[in-house]
Amino acid sequence: IAEFLHKENYSTSIVGKWHLGHRPEYLPTKQGFDEWTGIPYHMSGGSLDGHVCYEDINSTMWLPLYQDEKIIEQPVNIDNLAQRYASRATEFIEKNVKKPFFL
Repeated sequence: IAEFLHKENYSTSIVGKWHLGHRPEYLPTKQGFDEWTGIPYHMSGGSLDGHVCYEDINSTMWLPLYQDEKIIEQPVNIDNLAQRYASRATEFIEKNVKKPFFL
């Protein structure tokens, strides 16, 4: 959807869980989104708050928080994640209020 809308001059953003692959070529910014803030897979896919992923016997696979293609926090602090998602979405809407956008 984002690739199509981008061709129609929409600004595009995704906020939240991506879950379609964490390798660089699969990230939202490679799928038509201008920006992304979120985690690349479900919460049990990485170690977090004492929970150890079934593949992570060394407790080293910490769930990351991305901004576009860069990890900005690892492990992600989930205590205020919903509020940060809401703030990021609000910023995007305010920045694009006078043109078409997809969030």
